Amino acid sequence: MSKIVPAQGDVLLVAGRHEYTAHQQRIAGFKSALLQRGPHITIRAILAGEDQRERLSRLLDNALSSLPRLAGLYNTGHVNAEVSRLLSRYQLLGKCAYLTHELYPITSQLLKADQLSFVIDQNAYRHADIALKLMVDYLEDHKVPDTYQEGEVPFTIFTAENCY
Repeated sequence: MSKIVPAQGDVLLVAGRHEYTAHQQRIAGFKSALLQRGPHITIRAILAGEDQRERLSRLLDNALSSLPRLAGLYNTGHVNAEVSRLLSRYQLLGKCAYLTHELYPITSQLLKADQLSFVIDQNAYRHADIALKLMVDYLEDHKVPDTYQEGEVPFTIFTAENCY
């Protein structure tokens, strides 16, 4: 975000499910990176949408009405349709930096339309494959895996140019 918001700007974070460790880590990592690399960027709010469409719509609508010149938005959850709809309503879609997770049909479509800046994809199929392998290893050999070594899946950053 710090590289694509060149001047001072306000950013909103849209948090998915608060009980998901991955979503907590995403928010913490984003905030940490901005503190280090983006002193010109101000996080105005972390919206706890809980991946509930109506709740997120209400929270984001209120936030956007008070931030007419939003520079960026980072979404950790699965509410990209609602985020995009509201950014469009406020004429911000494709104009502010917009980052989200997982390459799905909607995020692919938004990338191709140049309305979404980046998608951080963590390869759900690879996660499932590793989970099954770790379970079989445990059931057959009682092997307890190292959480971050054997279960690590690299992520891919997709843009309009490399999404499929």
